[in-house]
Amino acid sequence: MITPENLKNLLEVMKMMASTELLIADFYQTAAETWEEDRRFWLALVNEEKKHAINIKKMAKIITDKPERFDMGRPFNPIAVRTFMNGITDNMELLKKGLIDRSKMMFLARDLEDSLIEKNYSDIVRTKDVEYLNLVSEIEKETRYHKSIITQRIQSPKIEGPSINKLKRLNWDPQNTVHVESLDSQHKELFNITNTLIDRYESGSGDCYATIENLVNYLSKHFYDEELVMMKVNYHDYKKHVEEHQKFTEKVEDFLKAYRNKEENLTLDMVSFLRDWVLSHTTGSDLKYRALVLKSQR
Repeated sequence: MITPENLKNLLEVMKMMASTELLIADFYQTAAETWEEDRRFWLALVNEEKKHAINIKKMAKIITDKPERFDMGRPFNPIAVRTFMNGITDNMELLKKGLIDRSKMMFLARDLEDSLIEKNYSDIVRTKDVEYLNLVSEIEKETRYHKSIITQRIQSPKIEGPSINKLKRLNWDPQNTVHVESLDSQHKELFNITNTLIDRYESGSGDCYATIENLVNYLSKHFYDEELVMMKVNYHDYKKHVEEHQKFTEKVEDFLKAYRNKEENLTLDMVSFLRDWVLSHTTGSDLKYRALVLKSQR
């Protein structure tokens, strides 16, 4: 049974959950006011997010009235919820200023619904109370549906309105050779792995952890091989180049750890960062040592 102290903390958490649903409703309302062609789409989501907030308040009342029917479940991190809410608020301000286009809004919304699914509100308490479980089931079912229809709109933008601007896939250009066959092959494979990540992210097909982990592991091997080549040809900017490798690796490994622990969700910004870094590094920084490679081969 839930103790009075646990009940107090739990009700605070549920209050934050309800506020989160209302904040998402406000975000979608802003989208409805921004794009007339999508107005009906967003307003339908607004109404359901508001209904979720009402359901959460009903759930809190059930727990308050019948605490003996409930046990505490997994811990719920209020700091993570506040961070999540702050992110929504920040994006809403950007949207109001016209700094978020229709394409990015769709991906942001898809990421929000995915985050709500991962938070798995049903795990906060353990109970067999039918009324409570029915309310949870309704929220979870509708949240999964929200993600599904947003993903459908991303994949089939001609349903209504202008097209969705998807991330460009990486294509290998022979002009970007570094004149080391093994490194060129690795660059091509990095492009393939990155494209797989983009495909999985945009399709909403599931967890991208394994793909990002594969990218990090492959990059680790590639960095090692590349650094050996740079040392062999006495590349003058070797230290700076290695620092680029280290900073990127640290950032992605930190994200991967948080993603694995469900402390962070994969967002469009992170996918864009990974894509843009791989492209700019292999077609920019890496080309700076190839003249020395050619010289060493004469």
